Amino acid sequence: KNSYSYTSHRNVVSSGKSASKGGIVITSESEIKSRMLVSTPLKLRIMEYREKPGKIADIVKSLNVPRDTIKSHIRYLSSLNLITKENNLYRTTDIGKVIINKLKEIEDLIELIEKHGEFLVSHDLSSLPEDLLRNIHLLKDCKVYTKDNPFQIRLDWAEVAKKSKWAKVVKPILHPEVLRMYPSLAKGKKEIKVILTRDVFEKLKTLYPDVLKKCMEVGEFYLCEKATEGFWVSDRQLTLYLFRNGVLDPLNVLICNSKDGIEWGLRLFDFYFKNSVKIDKF
Repeated sequence: KNSYSYTSHRNVVSSGKSASKGGIVITSESEIKSRMLVSTPLKLRIMEYREKPGKIADIVKSLNVPRDTIKSHIRYLSSLNLITKENNLYRTTDIGKVIINKLKEIEDLIELIEKHGEFLVSHDLSSLPEDLLRNIHLLKDCKVYTKDNPFQIRLDWAEVAKKSKWAKVVKPILHPEVLRMYPSLAKGKKEIKVILTRDVFEKLKTLYPDVLKKCMEVGEFYLCEKATEGFWVSDRQLTLYLFRNGVLDPLNVLICNSKDGIEWGLRLFDFYFKNSVKIDKF
């Protein structure tokens, strides 16, 4: 079992003077309070536990921590309006729940970095829409798959693609073999939308006009000037390729089957969709 200790920071906070922590000078009272909050796991556990009203005795019993320690933390959390007392019951305030969610996002982001930090650092994320980059923690359950050659078609992807009810695609590079699969993959699907970059579209018109024609018969095709990510998102999976050193990396792919990852992929598709035009004929 974990043991916790409580250290009073009352004098530091009330004085408003600068403090030093780990060689970093903290000058504002709000910064001192925020660091005190995130550096004490027990405070956060109390807030999570008290999302429903309850007595101090309930917290003591559940967390197996001395009563005086719990009371000290509750006094501190109450001073920040993160916990409130009603009818002798304590509960986390709405703003306290916001903080819990924000800290959970940080935990998810750290988990993502621990698993795939090398992949993320070596690829270009700067071109992602700001809101999606800010919410990249939603990809924490993803996996990174490395292919043997750029034109290898993953069998697991093909199986997922067949079973998907719908699919939305952005293609910044030409991969004729995948496009040849679209008519068969489109069978039974409610919706197929594909966004091609102008460069890919022009190459298809010139080199593979028959393939393009068959694809356009089974789905909606759109044109955008450029794309800095290549991906397939469906109700079952997000498959994402990123740029590396100025070109799309076709060997390393990020795969996510979680609901959060798929929703993130849909938002990325919507970003490109808003900046594309439908291709009616060629």
